[in-house]
Amino acid sequence: MSLLRRVLSYTSDPEVVARFQKACGIIHTPDLVNFNDESKHNGDINRHLNGISPDTYPNGKSSLVNGVYSNAGSKMDSEVSDNKPHRNQDSDSPLKHRNGAVKNHEITDKDKKKAVNGVIRTGTVPFRIENAFLYYLFSFGAQLGNALFYVTFYSFSFWNFDSYVTRRICLVWCICMYFGQATKDIVRLPRPKSPPVVRLETRYELEYGMPSTHAIVGTALPFSMLIFTSGRYEYSMFVGLLIAVAWCILVCMSRIYLGMHNILDVIAGLLFAVVVMTFTVPFVDPMDKFLVTHPLSPVILLSLPIILSLLYPKLDKWSTARGDTTLILSITGGLFLGTWINYNQGFMSPNDASLPFSLNFQYQAILIAMLRLVSGVAVTLILHHYMKNSVYASLCFILSMDPKDPKTKQKFIVELPYKYISYFLISLNTVYTIPLMFHYLGIPRMSYYTEI
Repeated sequence: MSLLRRVLSYTSDPEVVARFQKACGIIHTPDLVNFNDESKHNGDINRHLNGISPDTYPNGKSSLVNGVYSNAGSKMDSEVSDNKPHRNQDSDSPLKHRNGAVKNHEITDKDKKKAVNGVIRTGTVPFRIENAFLYYLFSFGAQLGNALFYVTFYSFSFWNFDSYVTRRICLVWCICMYFGQATKDIVRLPRPKSPPVVRLETRYELEYGMPSTHAIVGTALPFSMLIFTSGRYEYSMFVGLLIAVAWCILVCMSRIYLGMHNILDVIAGLLFAVVVMTFTVPFVDPMDKFLVTHPLSPVILLSLPIILSLLYPKLDKWSTARGDTTLILSITGGLFLGTWINYNQGFMSPNDASLPFSLNFQYQAILIAMLRLVSGVAVTLILHHYMKNSVYASLCFILSMDPKDPKTKQKFIVELPYKYISYFLISLNTVYTIPLMFHYLGIPRMSYYTEI
């Protein structure tokens, strides 16, 4: 029992995460720069994004806490500690306060580029990046669990790989992520404390930490692909396993590197995915057949995402968890409804070819695949832009809400239909409209309508 207690204490210790970050080249920089002293920065304040000097605070009141100066009782202190984004009209530089002080700001892509040779301040921990390779490697790993990757992955897989396999991966992913996100908001364990941990990512800061849903998706996606392609395609199982393990490790390690999870969160995510997949994978084939062919499937696909979103655990504070969960449910519903329409319009028929299939890596096939991806993504991006804007504007008009108020999107009555309608239609378009476009453009994937 004492051993288990020590293991739990070690794996949940934020100091362990901080030491790992330091070993990977994320260095704390508590020495703060006075922007009024040009000898410190040679007139280039953008080189010191973390610069805040006690000399610049109004009323001259300041104290040093954890290496960061704070102004007790002043308005500026409340704005700095608020951890809200503050930007001026010049997005290339931090918002400058009177007397030369700089308020805390949210990290942008431009800030990330400056992080390699410069300094970035997040939360209460200023830092610099000394190992650019690891920074970009783990930043890429983190993207393998974000919405942009989901859209790209499923689009590419339906258009260029195998919709039979992709639908099954999607079902496992959806079930794992729904219960994983819900568990977070039931358990409600916080993310690693900062300081000492440096958080390089801001989007998910308000979500709870246990279990890591990035670890869940980093396990569910590659190993589902391995399971559902085994026996269907000719390839080395050893190589496939190596790729799946490398994918999983990269995503999991990225969460610790970026300071978003401790080791225990990641282990819990891995075990959670394994348990859910154990009980889900055996039933994926009958679920897929039902959703693609049954007459009642559209009723379920249209209503179940809404019902599950309404049943999502009540939040004690707003975070991106509920909206992201609705997004996942709507993507799955849209993909399967589009496939159901294809089937019921007589577009789909079984493939008589014998298994296993061979993978085609010929130059011409790769070129056509890239044409499909580029043209399909272009249409998807246009639809995404106009769909989100039009749905949001319509909801604000109907509900008499201010569309310019950033809190409007956080309201449940707006967030759920906004995410649901937008991504449901975008996903339906991915599997129904765009493959028809490929046919008229002369670049169809010939086996697309045989994968049932």
